[in-house]
Amino acid sequence: MAKQAEFKVTFQLSSSYENSENDKTVTEIMFFEASNTEEVHNQIDDDFMDSFDDTAAINFSTEDRLIGIEIDYILIEDENGKVTYRDERFFNN
Repeated sequence: MAKQAEFKVTFQLSSSYENSENDKTVTEIMFFEASNTEEVHNQIDDDFMDSFDDTAAINFSTEDRLIGIEIDYILIEDENGKVTYRDERFFNN
């Protein structure tokens, strides 16, 4: 069995409201034990995403109607800080 390492995963949570001025985007960091990046991807499956606590993306200062919340993992780093996955849609190049 391959040696387990700790991977740091950055998630972006984005809420959408009827009035886009009330939209909110935050990032959250979680750590996963895995032997490689592919195993981290497997751990972040649909069941994991469905159970993700998205409270941080809710804008409690508005009574505007919440349309939805998107959760994406945008960056995975190994225990040495090396980027092993980067979703380019979320980074300006």
